[in-house]
Amino acid sequence: MATLPPAASQAVSKALEDVYEPLAKYLITRAAQLTARPLIVAVSGGQGSGKTTTTKVLQSLITANTSRRCIGISLDDFYLSAEGRAAKAKATGIEALKTRGPPGTHQTERLLRVLSGLHDPGALHESLVLPRFDKASDTTVEDETFPGLGPGDIFLLEGWCVGAPPPPPEESTTALNSLDADLKFRNFVDDELRGEYFKVWTQFDVHVHLQVPSWDCVLRWRQDQEDELRLRVGGQGIDVEEFCRGYERITRRMLKSCPREADVVIYLGEDHRIAGCRLGKESSI
Repeated sequence: MATLPPAASQAVSKALEDVYEPLAKYLITRAAQLTARPLIVAVSGGQGSGKTTTTKVLQSLITANTSRRCIGISLDDFYLSAEGRAAKAKATGIEALKTRGPPGTHQTERLLRVLSGLHDPGALHESLVLPRFDKASDTTVEDETFPGLGPGDIFLLEGWCVGAPPPPPEESTTALNSLDADLKFRNFVDDELRGEYFKVWTQFDVHVHLQVPSWDCVLRWRQDQEDELRLRVGGQGIDVEEFCRGYERITRRMLKSCPREADVVIYLGEDHRIAGCRLGKESSI
């Protein structure tokens, strides 16, 4: 098994002690306050910010020394299949919806049913059936069944746009890139955030946000992910700037809104390491 360099190992230990362990305790405390259902937690952050890693670490810490159950799943698992996205693109006349990622490319009705079910005390002891999505084949795969969640348990949903707000009145309408210049696409996405996605966001009890320093960092960290993937599996990879066009406006919006609105903010430095954390609206660590 590979070992981390001393500096990296120290950084991981410090992040666990200073951020992840206090955050896990915070979520456990919040979950204990709910006597009839599990705690539902959103984890958001820009491309490459570490949402999946954060979710896995929290799962491990929450379940390590308690009898609590904790399920973590990605918004990506609720993607429409390639065929479903193609059908939506044809119905709306918006070609960009063929590409997974932006609001409008997820099974929001199913996600809302899952979250609403977690709010229903009568469904607490039933199994939880969740979708899975295979990015390699770009399609939905067989559902996965989990044990049901009850009071004190925790459900984590991570995704880049989880909790994203619709545009505020003061937001500039100047196009950020060639896709953003397509007002039909931009207006469709914002309507989705005002409608079905807003219904989903209202189901969350706690919003954890990983705050990236800038959009440039998002592009750089996403490129790092792509370079690592190309080394591991080969191939030419993707044009990161082209790929991220549909993410830019909402990501920039969340960089402004989430430090104020999220319940928990994990601040990341330019070096991708954790620089600080705010637990709750006032407490910082």
